[in-house]
Amino acid sequence: MAKTISKETILKRINQFIDGEGYRKDYLADLLGKQPQTIYKQLSGKYQNVEQFAVDLAKVLNKRNTFFIEENFSYQPEIDDEQSVMYSLGSISQEGKKELGLIFTLCELIDIYDHKPYVDRLEE
Repeated sequence: MAKTISKETILKRINQFIDGEGYRKDYLADLLGKQPQTIYKQLSGKYQNVEQFAVDLAKVLNKRNTFFIEENFSYQPEIDDEQSVMYSLGSISQEGKKELGLIFTLCELIDIYDHKPYVDRLEE
């Protein structure tokens, strides 16, 4: 008998994959034909049908429909050379981590507002 995977586990897997692959939420929203706010809510578990979201997301990412809900799910993100260098430079202070986080947030915001389909929607 197949083991049932919890909603929390499915969401954890989806978020792990999205973060590991570097997908932006607005990009995923475009792929799924949804608003970015909807994707944020789905990823945080505010909607009930997590299994259907997992299947729909897997389809648009060219994965098996059951990719996120398989019992033997396994994902390890590849670390590119840039990440390897960044993490091999030594330790970073708590203040440095905070500042680096702000820089990453700023970069993500720039990507969001620079993303052509998103800009087109704002102009309509």
